Amino acid sequence: VQALGSSAGPVFWSRVGLGDRFEQIAADIPQATLMTSNYLWAVYSEKGNALGGGISAMPSLHVAMAAWIAIAYARTRFGLPVAALAFSYWVVVFYGSVALGWHYFMDGVVGTLMTGLAFVIGHFLVERARERRAPPSAASASA
Repeated sequence: VQALGSSAGPVFWSRVGLGDRFEQIAADIPQATLMTSNYLWAVYSEKGNALGGGISAMPSLHVAMAAWIAIAYARTRFGLPVAALAFSYWVVVFYGSVALGWHYFMDGVVGTLMTGLAFVIGHFLVERARERRAPPSAASASA
């Protein structure tokens, strides 16, 4: 899905020749983000391969991973405080990915929805496997 939806985030908008719509974001991002975006753009421009050298905004896999963490902790026995902390982490990652210009809002939405769908499918498959392995109940054995 990531390869099909590849796109440059707002920080790369003008570099791909789409105008200056997001120039204010590029002007306001922290120096570390600017340096990283310059590195990624250089690798992309040279059509090279480098460690962490990809540019792809859709879907946001960073937001998807944070959503997975939130879902996982919400399903554990650690309780509400840990689940709330994990959910807060997802919010920070989602917000930061948009505020720093790496992703558009919909990149995070799609990443989160894909994570939710993956959880639902995975949960269904695990429950189905458990049902197949479960020993026959006493009621069905006597019938």
